[in-house]
Amino acid sequence: MKKYLILLTVLFLSVFGCKKAALPAVTLSSDATEVSVKSYSSAILFNLSWEYTGGNAEIGQTYVQFCTDKEFVSPYVLKSSGNSFVVIGKDLKKIQDTFGVLDDYELIIRLLVEGDNVPSVYSNKVRVHIDI
Repeated sequence: MKKYLILLTVLFLSVFGCKKAALPAVTLSSDATEVSVKSYSSAILFNLSWEYTGGNAEIGQTYVQFCTDKEFVSPYVLKSSGNSFVVIGKDLKKIQDTFGVLDDYELIIRLLVEGDNVPSVYSNKVRVHIDI
């Protein structure tokens, strides 16, 4: 009888008591795949939005990472809150100055989501072709 009670307790804990905390998965999207830049004003160039699915850990901070290489070796990073981000001409100018871009290029964007005591997660990558 004691063996059955121990077995039942172990089974109960394995099913209900030991859920590992994890951040939700993030899906990033953009409302543009190509942008022509004539000036670097406060005009909106494109919008980013994302959705969270699954997970049971609280999101601490979301970072939008911009890069010109697919490896994201040295991304340009901006903090974000909510589920969207607006990229204006002045933002793009700062991004381009960071990477030394002088001609048409492909801007690659992803999100980094962090929480407390859980592994960080990255979103999918979106690409926006920039015509200068």
